[in-house]
Amino acid sequence: MRRALYRFGSSWKMPPPLRVFINLNNNCNAKCQMCDVGQGNENSLFYRTMVQDGSHGLSPDKLEEMLAELTPFKPLIAFNGVEPTLYKGLAVAIKSAKNKGMATQVTTNGILLPKLADDLFDAGTDTLWVSLDGPPETHDAIRGIPGAFNKAMEGLKELHSKKSRAGVKKPSLNIVSTIFHLNQSAIYQLLEILQKSGVLFDEVMLQHLQFITPHQASAHNRDFPDVPVTAISTASSHPASVDINALYQEKRKIDAAGFGLNVRWKPHLKDISEMERYYRHPEIFFGDKKCRVFWNELQILADGSVTGSQRCFSLKLGNINEKPFMEIWNGPEMVRWRTLLKQEGALPACSRCCSIL
Repeated sequence: MRRALYRFGSSWKMPPPLRVFINLNNNCNAKCQMCDVGQGNENSLFYRTMVQDGSHGLSPDKLEEMLAELTPFKPLIAFNGVEPTLYKGLAVAIKSAKNKGMATQVTTNGILLPKLADDLFDAGTDTLWVSLDGPPETHDAIRGIPGAFNKAMEGLKELHSKKSRAGVKKPSLNIVSTIFHLNQSAIYQLLEILQKSGVLFDEVMLQHLQFITPHQASAHNRDFPDVPVTAISTASSHPASVDINALYQEKRKIDAAGFGLNVRWKPHLKDISEMERYYRHPEIFFGDKKCRVFWNELQILADGSVTGSQRCFSLKLGNINEKPFMEIWNGPEMVRWRTLLKQEGALPACSRCCSIL
C-alpha cells in the first residue's frame, strides 16, 4: 500500500487508483471531541463534506456496480466513514470486494465491534483499524460514550480469538490514536493496556492531530478564493492547547519503554522544536510539500460524490451515480486538480493533512 505515496505523474490519463476510500453513510454513533462531526460543528468544511444533508447512504446496487468496474484494477477498497459499522450492508460489501479479488480495509470507532466481529471475520476483511485515544476513562470522555473503550477491546479480543482458532493472519488488527491536549499524557497508559491485552496487534499508529486553524484558513482563502476552506478540528481540540513539553516527555517515555507493539508516530516529530513547529506554526510544511492524493486514491462520499480525501476541499470531481468511476478518475475536474497541484505542490490549507504528513 505505501507505494501509493510515491506516485506523482501526468495531469491526465493516469492509471487506475491504488486505493479507493468509501463513505458508506454519513452518520456516527460517537461524539468525539477532536472531530467536527462528533461535535456537530456545522460551520466546518469537514462536517459539511462528511455529513452533507444527513440523509444519505451509498446505494448497495451502485456500490456493487462500482466494485465490478474496479475489479480489473484491484485497488484497495477502504471503508472509512463516516462510521461504516452503522451501514447494514458492510459485510456484504466487504465480501463482494473480496470475491472480486480486492483487498479490504475498515476503519471504525469500535463501539459496535462486539456485535460485528463474526460478520467482519466471515466476510474476509483484510485490515481493521480501530480508534483508541487513551485508557478507558480518557477514551470514553473523548468519545462521549460511556463504555466505548471496553466495547472496542471486547471486539478486538473476539477477532484475535477467532484468528487464533482458525490459524489465520487476517484481519490484521491495528490501533490508531489521535493525539491532542486531552490525551497528550495518557498514550503511555494506553500502550500498557494494549500490551497486556493478549491481542496481537499488527501496528499502533500514534497520529498527531490533523487540523486547519482559522489563521490558516484565512491565509489560504486569500490566495485561493476559488477553493475556500474553514477551520477544521480546532473547536474542542485547538492545537494551541497542546502542552509541547508534556507531549515530548510522553514521547520519550514511550520510546524508552520499547513496547512490542510496532508503534509508529505520524508524523514522527523527533524533538521539542519539531513539535513546536507542528502545533504552533502550521503554515510550515513537513516533508516535500506534495499532495499525491489525486494520482493515487479518491474518496467516495455517501451521496456518491467524489472528492480527494475526507479533509479535502469542497470539490465537485463527479458522482458515481451519474458517471462511471473511471470517467471521473481521468475526467476534466481531475485533470484541473492534478495540473494545479503539479504547479503548487500543495495548497496552504494542506499542511496538516494526513495525506501530506
